[in-house]
Amino acid sequence: MTIYKPFSVVDVPFPLVDPMEQKRRPALVLSDSSFQTANGAVVPAMITSAERTSWSGDIPLRDWQKAGLKKPSILHWKIFTLDTSLIVGLRSTLSDYDQGMLRTGFAAHFAVLLGVTTK
Repeated sequence: MTIYKPFSVVDVPFPLVDPMEQKRRPALVLSDSSFQTANGAVVPAMITSAERTSWSGDIPLRDWQKAGLKKPSILHWKIFTLDTSLIVGLRSTLSDYDQGMLRTGFAAHFAVLLGVTTK
């Protein structure tokens, strides 16, 4: 089983429900190696270039080319669990800058999970 590092940009089949209509789409690995080893699964978030589906809190990826993406993209807070065997490729890793933006965005939107209170 391949273990993917957090902040890795991978290709996943999408949509996950119809194998006849699947396309490869980029996703960002959020889970660490211990989760992946214990469960044989990874927790990724969607990466998309489609601006019409943007949500409040989406994170524009400044260094999208370094991440192995073909066009300007955003991290979309659609988080899911996927069996690691379904990952079809590894592109690259987010830059340090984009990793920092992701951490800031995660803290802002999921503060309650981190035990942080917000106003």
